[in-house]
Amino acid sequence: MNDPATSLNLRILGTSPPVLQASTVEQLFAEEHLTKEATVEKNWVGIMIVRRLATVLFEHAMEKGTKNWDLTISKTMSIVLLGALATRVGDICKTKFDVHDLPFLAYKDVTLQLVGGDNIEQLVGQFVIRNEKNHK
Repeated sequence: MNDPATSLNLRILGTSPPVLQASTVEQLFAEEHLTKEATVEKNWVGIMIVRRLATVLFEHAMEKGTKNWDLTISKTMSIVLLGALATRVGDICKTKFDVHDLPFLAYKDVTLQLVGGDNIEQLVGQFVIRNEKNHK
């Protein structure tokens, strides 16, 4: 079995594991065997996945039944809202460590208006996301 250090002709600066690891990584960066650039592009949840999730939730409720359609619709709309606003669940609802007067998305946080017509295409929404963890 070949020793990786020998096969890459690495210069070892120390023998303790942290020093060995740090010197190896530094040398691999210098020789351009490693890069800090992402090797895999981020794959955000797309509209087709959100659409499929919503469809399956409704289909399941219609086929198997539901105790309360309000709950089914609420669950489905929460998934759609998270996707539409590009937020995480923690941005909409608080965790047990967060302290807020309103630890959730309230009705007063949502403003919907028809702008320039009366079709769904002219529907504009404005949302207050008070629990946002980072600037987006």
